[in-house]
Amino acid sequence: MLRVRFGPTQPIRSRFIAIRASYAGILALLLLVVTLACPAGAFAHAELVRAEPPVDSTIIAPPGELHLYFTEEVATSDPAPSVRVLDENGNEQAVTVMPNGRELTVTVPSLSPGVWTVSWSVKSVTDGHILSGTYAFRIGGGIPAGAATTSGETPALWAVVARWLTFLGAAIAAAGFLFGLVIGKDTQGKTAAPRSRLIAILAGALAGLLATLAEPVLLSLTSRGDDKIDIATAFRSLPSGWWIRPPALALATLCALVSLYTLRRRIPDWLAIAGGLFSLGSLLGLSFTSHAAGRESWRELAVATDIVHQWSVALWVGGLLHLALWWPNRHPDQPPAPLRRFSFLAVFLFAAGTITGIVNAGLIFPNIDTLWNSDYGYVLIAKIVVLLVPFALAIRHRRLIGHAVKSVTALPSRFHTTLRIEIVAALVVLLGGSALALSAPPLAQSTGPEDTVLMQFVNDAQGHPVAMAHLRIDPARQGSNAITFWLTDILGKALPNDPPARISLDFLSLNHQTANNGTNLEPVDLAASRYAASGLDLSLDGWWQITANIDRDGQDTVTVPFYVLLPDPNVHGFSAPPAPEDDPAARAVFEQGVTAMNGMDRFRWTESINTGADTMVVAETAQSRETATAPMTYELQLTYSGSFTTRADGSAPPLPVQNSYHSVTIGDQAWLIQQDGTWLEQSPSNYGPISDWGDIYHLADQFQLGPTTEIDGETVQIITLHTPPETGQTEAWFAWWVGTESGRVYQLAMVARAHYMVWHYSDFNGDWQVPQPPGGTR
Repeated sequence: MLRVRFGPTQPIRSRFIAIRASYAGILALLLLVVTLACPAGAFAHAELVRAEPPVDSTIIAPPGELHLYFTEEVATSDPAPSVRVLDENGNEQAVTVMPNGRELTVTVPSLSPGVWTVSWSVKSVTDGHILSGTYAFRIGGGIPAGAATTSGETPALWAVVARWLTFLGAAIAAAGFLFGLVIGKDTQGKTAAPRSRLIAILAGALAGLLATLAEPVLLSLTSRGDDKIDIATAFRSLPSGWWIRPPALALATLCALVSLYTLRRRIPDWLAIAGGLFSLGSLLGLSFTSHAAGRESWRELAVATDIVHQWSVALWVGGLLHLALWWPNRHPDQPPAPLRRFSFLAVFLFAAGTITGIVNAGLIFPNIDTLWNSDYGYVLIAKIVVLLVPFALAIRHRRLIGHAVKSVTALPSRFHTTLRIEIVAALVVLLGGSALALSAPPLAQSTGPEDTVLMQFVNDAQGHPVAMAHLRIDPARQGSNAITFWLTDILGKALPNDPPARISLDFLSLNHQTANNGTNLEPVDLAASRYAASGLDLSLDGWWQITANIDRDGQDTVTVPFYVLLPDPNVHGFSAPPAPEDDPAARAVFEQGVTAMNGMDRFRWTESINTGADTMVVAETAQSRETATAPMTYELQLTYSGSFTTRADGSAPPLPVQNSYHSVTIGDQAWLIQQDGTWLEQSPSNYGPISDWGDIYHLADQFQLGPTTEIDGETVQIITLHTPPETGQTEAWFAWWVGTESGRVYQLAMVARAHYMVWHYSDFNGDWQVPQPPGGTR
């Protein structure tokens, strides 16, 4: 076994990237392969890529239309596209569906607040596949006006300020009503203290009420274009929880007015309790329009913890503000009991707010990675950092208060200043909380695959596919690996294992030029033609060619090569693969290959595209130019597309499809060759000629020489290289097979995001032509 050891490589979460589409024919396959990589296992072209209202979003006003956008044009008949809109009880609404190319416009009746489910089914014009799916969106219910509806979107500034003023006003009113009952009940100057406190209570309640009422008005004034709504519609579309806030804050304002002007600036206990409850009750309107209220699971726990969080933080911050107003410097003989009392309660309020905040964050964040990779997470981190300031000052103040025995004169003169700093920091924390409440929480990030599953054709002596070979490698990095191999027919059904096959593997390191041949796999299920081996020591990183040898008595040995990059970036992160220094000799071979291919006027190639999840698409492409001034001609045949990955709902994937697409593009004209042989004119595809290779690989690096082999009678030098990410291109790793004399590139292998691709090039400048449309000219 191979025993070259390498140090551990720390994987990181890879960024979302799109596969390069620069070779002739690759663009036509790209959208299909992206859908193959999706968890549902579907592989039709017409996959839903965007919707308005957005998938899983919360909107404030009922939409008049839904818009669904697909990756390919959808058929208008046979069958016509179907869209069903269902309420929470499964009742279907009457809708009108209007297809227009890749878009469906769905006219809907006035939808009431709540969760709505959209169920769609369309047929792809490209390959005839019928694809369906469902998604949901919410009207009202959880998030209030001005909220961001998708992750990464910034909430409206006016909405953040309005929510912040609503919370701050309610906090000042609630803490003010209860301050005299709990904190200042034994202080001197009792007749003077309530005046400033009552003014603060009245100002807080009024500010909260006005900020709440301003939300629908500002929503209407800031709406534009097709999203323009009038004030009446804005009020009607507000979530039900919002309506708790205005009456509660209005009653709190009334209690403050009665105390200030009717009861001669005194607050009876019963009125203080009523005013405090009204003020805290208004905060229920914030909890019932929070992310907690929008949850589909653990909703009761989420809402309960959010209520406790809102109340505890409001009483803590509001109490700080009233403590500053009460500050007894005017009466230095005041006993320190109110300070001690507030300090004692503040500890419990701060703890309750922190614990419930952590619980809510845990319910919102699908995994820890989203904390570091989302705008929502950045705001939360900033909020936590700022929160450390009032936390540290609160600890310091509590210690100082404990030393004041008979009067507050024992406290340092800077106590009032640091108390103000604590209040300012707390207000900043509240502002961050308001921004979080209106920001779309991050979506769950995929943890990525745990292994790599590749598939390739098993061809007969004439080169025709007769079966499928599947190879799983786990954990797909250097060191000990478990490999499973199995055979199926083209449709994924188990093959009769008669006579029984013997499977062995040959391992060739393309970077380190070491080989290990004849590793036998043990049968684990002969009826399913499944074989396995564990503990295989692939202790070298970089590119590997793993060749499966299929032996049956009385038959020739059949070989099926697979190409693997270790560590696999799709499994272990895009920082995991090795990054060697350039080898000038390998770069020279690369440049020879680019030059030779740029000089080709005519050649064919076959593309085999795996997703790494037992899914494959195969296409045959030809590129031809009759003369130096003639337009480039391309022929594309999608010969196979199949997935053997179980869908997310546990159902089996659709059967693979063969020979589903055939097109010809000549310059700026294109035709679809239909099954009956007729030619249908269509929009031309964007093919990139082979001369684009110089642009595609202009940043290539990490050139390394591999072993040599022979293809079509010519000695071929294998090289490996890497292309860094740039605009429009993915980060990718390549292996090239370049003729040492002709410079022809006979084969390419590539690993990129959810793509494992192999190109086989042939018929260089051969005597053949791309089909010509009837009556057409080149």
